[in-house]
Amino acid sequence: MSSMQKKVRVSAKAIIIRKGKLLLLRARDRAGIYYLLPGGGQNNGETLHEALVREFLEEPGGAPARPRLPWRL
Repeated sequence: MSSMQKKVRVSAKAIIIRKGKLLLLRARDRAGIYYLLPGGGQNNGETLHEALVREFLEEPGGAPARPRLPWRL
């Protein structure tokens, strides 16, 4: 891979609104504090749904027992 090419990684993110509030994760780097949606990168052979459930389990607080998605795969 040349220095001009960038590797692309698919990511699954969740938009969770409960009682009118959006769930965001707070993070910090050298530039300061920023917020992001829960989720993360998709592993080889994983569906987006599987990636999202796995990422939720890795986040503090864990995932709901049966995450609901607005569509079925």
